[in-house]
Order: sequence, then C-alpha cells, then structure tokens
Amino acid sequence: MRRDMEQRAQRIVGVTDVLFTDLERIAATTAPALAGGTDAEALAALTEPQVFAHLEAHPLAVGAGMAVAPEAAGLGPLGTMVWWRRAGDEVRRKQHVDNPASDSYYDFAQSRWFRTAVQTRQRTLIAPFVDSWGTDDLTMVAAVPVVVDDVVLGVVAADLVVRTWLAAVDDLLDPMSRELLLDAEDRVVASSDPTIELSVRLRALEDARVERRVAVGASGWALVHLA
Repeated sequence: MRRDMEQRAQRIVGVTDVLFTDLERIAATTAPALAGGTDAEALAALTEPQVFAHLEAHPLAVGAGMAVAPEAAGLGPLGTMVWWRRAGDEVRRKQHVDNPASDSYYDFAQSRWFRTAVQTRQRTLIAPFVDSWGTDDLTMVAAVPVVVDDVVLGVVAADLVVRTWLAAVDDLLDPMSRELLLDAEDRVVASSDPTIELSVRLRALEDARVERRVAVGASGWALVHLA
C-alpha cells in the first residue's frame, strides 16, 4: 500500500515536472545577465521570447515571467518584475504598479511564491489562492530561484491553470480510499473524498486519523491516507 502511494506521489510530481525543468532553463540562461547588471526593459527583452516559448509549450501555464530581488543586479531598492499572460491566442505583457505610494502597488517581494523560492532555493509550488494583486482569479504558482555565486538574484515563475492541474491530480488519487494531497502548511489541496473541503487544514478535520503519509517532491507537500 505504501509503495502504491509513493508511486502516486511521483506521478503527482510529474504533472509539473517538465514545466519546472523549463523554468529552471530560463533561470539558468538569464542568470548571467542579472549578475552583470541590467535594467527592467533589457530584462524584459531578454526574457520575453523565452516566456512566449514556455507558454506555447505548456498549456498548464497561463502566465509567466521573472521577478528580480530588491537591491539585486543594480535595479534599485524595489527590484523589478516582468510578466506576461496568455489571453486566448495572444500573449500580452502585464504591467504591475511599482509605486509603493499607490493603493495598487504589488510588492512581489512579500508574496509567498517569491519568498518561498528565495528562502528554500528550490522548486516551489504554491497551492491555489485568489490572486488579488493580479487577475482576481484562483491561481497557482510554480517558481524557481535564479542563483548566482550563492546569491538569489530573482525568481522565474509561472501561473498555472488551477482547473487543469486539479483535474490531472484528482485522476491520480486513490478513489477507493480517503486520500488527501496536502501543501506545506498541511492544507488540503485535493481529495478523493468529496465531503472534505479544500483549503481546510488537516488538524481541523474531525475524525481525521492519518494512517500513512508520504512526501510529494521536496517542497513539503504530502500525500496522506486517512483511516
């Protein structure tokens, strides 16, 4: 039974594995430019063709781009962010307000996807959340750090289509048991039990006794089997 769970955990990792590999390639190819210092428009020109190719190659991704850490690469105390979104058959650049005095200011450096990727220095997958500073839609973010000489200069990331991702993961859960996919905060991301509400913490579930738990990748996510 545990081996079966471990195999399902690996398949869940596989849903985003190729996408993460592509994000890491973008991070590797842009790292020298960041290390050498660049301005926002030069960064956008460097990143845009790679983002376009990424969005074309991965239907699971609906948006992608790069956020450069504050005070990194000579871009000033606020850093910068360049981002593109797919709208139908078009990919358009999305502008974020970078004025701290504005009510619409998007402080990406405080966002969980950015902070987690910087702190862990590894692949980061953020569970579905409402993107109140972006599209106001339910979204997920896959992110990888850009590291040069042991310093994190920025993060390359992609917005995922939540419905597509959930459908792929739901098909991998064991329908004959109470199996849950939990994020790093032990919140329910997916469940084979339709009575269990998504986003609820495991400890808040009544009569939830964990019989088995296996890691899903290295990001703190887990697949659990309830009694």
